[in-house]
Amino acid sequence: MSQIGVRIYLLMACVGGAIYWGALSNPFHFDDLHSVQYNPHIRSLANIPSFFVDLHTFSSERAGTMFRPLLLCSYALNYALHGEWVTGFRIFNLLLHISCAFLVWQLMRAWFGDLRMAHVVGCLLLLHPLAAEPINYISSRSDLLSAFFLLLGLWAFTESQHRRIAKLLSVFVCALLVKSSAIVLPALCAVGMARGERVYWERARGPLLGMGTVVLLYIGLITANRFLPSSLEKVPRALDVHIWTQIKAWTYAIGVVIMPVNLSVDHLFIESNSWAEGTVLSAAFFLSSLGVVGLFSFRRCIGKGIIWWFVALSPYALIPLNIIVSERRLYLASVGLIFIAGWALSDLLRRQKILGRSALASLAVFSLLIITTRNGVWASDITLWEDALCEGRIQPRAQVNLSLAYARGGRLFDAKARLEKVVETSPEFADAWVELGNLQHEMGDMDRALRSYEQAVRIQPWLAGGHYNMGNLLLAKGNLNGAVERFERALNLNPNFAMAHNNLAQAKEGLGQWDEAMAGYRSALEIDAEQPQAWFNLANLLESTGALREAGPAYLRAHELIVSSEDYGDNGQYQVFAQRALAAANRLGAGR
Repeated sequence: MSQIGVRIYLLMACVGGAIYWGALSNPFHFDDLHSVQYNPHIRSLANIPSFFVDLHTFSSERAGTMFRPLLLCSYALNYALHGEWVTGFRIFNLLLHISCAFLVWQLMRAWFGDLRMAHVVGCLLLLHPLAAEPINYISSRSDLLSAFFLLLGLWAFTESQHRRIAKLLSVFVCALLVKSSAIVLPALCAVGMARGERVYWERARGPLLGMGTVVLLYIGLITANRFLPSSLEKVPRALDVHIWTQIKAWTYAIGVVIMPVNLSVDHLFIESNSWAEGTVLSAAFFLSSLGVVGLFSFRRCIGKGIIWWFVALSPYALIPLNIIVSERRLYLASVGLIFIAGWALSDLLRRQKILGRSALASLAVFSLLIITTRNGVWASDITLWEDALCEGRIQPRAQVNLSLAYARGGRLFDAKARLEKVVETSPEFADAWVELGNLQHEMGDMDRALRSYEQAVRIQPWLAGGHYNMGNLLLAKGNLNGAVERFERALNLNPNFAMAHNNLAQAKEGLGQWDEAMAGYRSALEIDAEQPQAWFNLANLLESTGALREAGPAYLRAHELIVSSEDYGDNGQYQVFAQRALAAANRLGAGR
């Protein structure tokens, strides 16, 4: 790295640290809980090999399957260094953002040879409020880390001469092992080609062919390990509806990047069911016009920025996702629009110094927006979701998440009132019925809870969690046959649902079907060997059937898992549970 490069990186680190200093201790949020904070798989570096072969290591929830092994490696490294200290995880995210801004600065120097433009573009990305979400939300590290590897790959493609192809392909593989959307690197390399002379294309042919081979191998891998098929099975909307909606969303997202004043963790966005809608047609015309401008000015900064925008968002064009507009997914794509803004600002600085400096000074507004608004919004779950629901918006997902935040804070009646409002205004939103049923169950209103679960599975019969929750409620009421039916339906939908195997076995044990119960507990442990309930229940059944030599170690294993759980210190029931397991292990001669 050159001397000026070192100085620029250190300056960016100081500025970035100053802006996000107040956010470093912000808590984990929604998906962070199951993918980071309570994910048992990231708590040991010895689990790293399993990240590359077991999709279930992505989350503490067995249904949360993803193939992002290098992302999990970064979480495991964080955990090995400092445990659950959230500030350490967020510092890692911040350093990734600073590194991305630096790499964009390097690319600008390499592509255009304009140091002034490089400074402006790097500064714009560093200070842009859109980055507040991927920095504050630990789970969006996937977007930061994949962007880092992609930008590193572009730099290698542009700059490196020695072992150029090997370096580029190594970085490309790393990017794909973080997030599938990194598949766009070959297209971004083509965007970066400054000229179209034959000699340049001949020099690029080897790297591009190598990356094409990597893409084919990666698609084969994610097909073989079931990541791609399972993702396609979970699409939330029809493909045609998704395409018409995305046409609007891409246009809307341009406004989010250009005028980042109404940022939100959950943007209010309505699906489009037909191409004939006026908003879809006008958005399609706008995007088409933008695309034409990009193609005809491809060799200039404005053209590269436009094509970059389309290429970076292209992976989301055909794969429907639950969240239509997500700020973290715009991180890499925003670089294209920042190219254009940086080119315009640097040109203004060159032609009209006073006006240009005034425009550049206005970037301080971005910093103030992050410090005074965005960092504070992410300070708690409640402030985050209340911000998403400002101005009286009715967004079912945000309403449900706010109610869950209220419940975690002990505001059960506020949570219940919020969920009742959701099911009244959005009666077909199944998740709201499930969470309302959970809350009613917790508050002892069993009959209403059962009706809420019934509504959820009526709307989404494939909702394994809904059937599972109904089974738990019926089990608690003593309706063992009804519980068996619901647990079996949950397992038909999700055979890897460990807790459903465990609870089905409990119901069958209550019916006297001991052999089937024993098999159920063992099935639960085959799926999740760190499930203390299944170990305890298995040990209890083994003791009842006289298998004392096997029962003692099972009790001891249940005790070890309970006392190592996150809830042990604050949960009296867990402590009683642990004492019973240890007493039983000692009684059978397995205690230490």
